[in-house]
Amino acid sequence: MKVAFVLSVHLSDDERVWYQEAKSLSDAGCEVFVVTEDWKAQLLDIQPNVLICDHPGAIILAYQYKRHTTQPVRIIYDVTEWYPSKKYLRGASFLKTRLKFIALIAIVYCIAWLVDGFIFGEYYKARPFRCLFPWKKYVYLSYYADPQQITTYPFRDISKQCVLLYAGTLTKEKGFDRVIHVAQTAAIRFSDTRFTLRILSKEEREIESNLPNLEVQVLPFLPFPDFCAEIGKADIFLDLRSNDIENTHCLPIKLFYYMAAQRPVIYSNLRAIKKEVPEITQAGLLVNPNDINTIVSQIGRYIHDKTEYQRAGQLARQLTEAKYNWARIAPTFVQFITQNGNV
Repeated sequence: MKVAFVLSVHLSDDERVWYQEAKSLSDAGCEVFVVTEDWKAQLLDIQPNVLICDHPGAIILAYQYKRHTTQPVRIIYDVTEWYPSKKYLRGASFLKTRLKFIALIAIVYCIAWLVDGFIFGEYYKARPFRCLFPWKKYVYLSYYADPQQITTYPFRDISKQCVLLYAGTLTKEKGFDRVIHVAQTAAIRFSDTRFTLRILSKEEREIESNLPNLEVQVLPFLPFPDFCAEIGKADIFLDLRSNDIENTHCLPIKLFYYMAAQRPVIYSNLRAIKKEVPEITQAGLLVNPNDINTIVSQIGRYIHDKTEYQRAGQLARQLTEAKYNWARIAPTFVQFITQNGNV
């Protein structure tokens, strides 16, 4: 069986597509292709049996191929993003934003008629499609990490030196300003501890610290294998994105990689996390992202209570290995693709 990932918004080396889905299908004996440009010519040349699409635009491209081939073809929509997302609605007036939203959402659900099945990355993003297309086959395929890909490191004495890590865009909406505020406040409150705020981002920015016990490092975002090898060198992971209506219904993919790295996490109190990972509060903290005092106090507990810090990190790793593990869900995904959606 030939399977083509038709990508119009994700990169060819996307961690979920290339390192998980494509690898699992290849290991099962499928011929796997990733198409990110010159879609029509490549698809006609490959002649795939199954096309997995990441975006409504990719679905249209896949459907055009389906109409021009005589062999049976299935189109699968891998739903991991909200469409339309708020990023497509910025910069317009209130009325134009509402009209654009209605138009885009109508287009998305009309295009969804063209697919033969769905892959849902999480509960909330599945709900509208399951309500509108209850007869279409689907599979839930969450964003779990493969713990074998994540390097773990021994716990250190973080009362002396503590590395905080943030990975993502350097925007207010993603909580970057809050992360800076937390690091500065922690450095002031716990002056005997030397802090390093390590930032992994595709954006470049110089950030200087005026505090003697706080160093800020802005590093380029790492290729996926390097990311998996390096994140465990941090001591605590921070993600304090705004808890708006879109963010709260989005399950952060990096959460599972942080858990696999055997370190505590401090995340915004998102509904999607509570729904999908109810045990997370035992391995970290879900918090109002604007409550800087509570966040810094939690960092202080980890710094001054070695037992609690290590217990939270160990539990995060144990949850990954026992429950939130890609190896547990990969066979269901392979069966869904290779056996005509019958799982």
